[in-house]
Amino acid sequence: MILTPSQIEVTAGEEFTSSVSVWPAGPRHVVSASASAGSDLRVSVEGHKVTVTGRLGRTGERHTVQVSMSDGADVAHDTLTIEATDLHRPIPPFLHSTTG
Repeated sequence: MILTPSQIEVTAGEEFTSSVSVWPAGPRHVVSASASAGSDLRVSVEGHKVTVTGRLGRTGERHTVQVSMSDGADVAHDTLTIEATDLHRPIPPFLHSTTG
């Protein structure tokens, strides 16, 4: 299982919403996800897309989301890492989340 992307950088102190795709995933695959203990992140799963919403308060703050995919016989696990960055440092477009 591959998460695309597997790491997301967000601006410290700002609310964010970001999604990742689970690949490969077919019609028989069931995806589930949960945020790390102690985080205030909200995680939702729709089909093969995992969406995370929340706020990371300090630069360098990092949380993870555990993602699992099952086909009824086998289970695969992966980790999505979300890290808060400094407002003034440019974030590469492929790592930038949608803020709102």
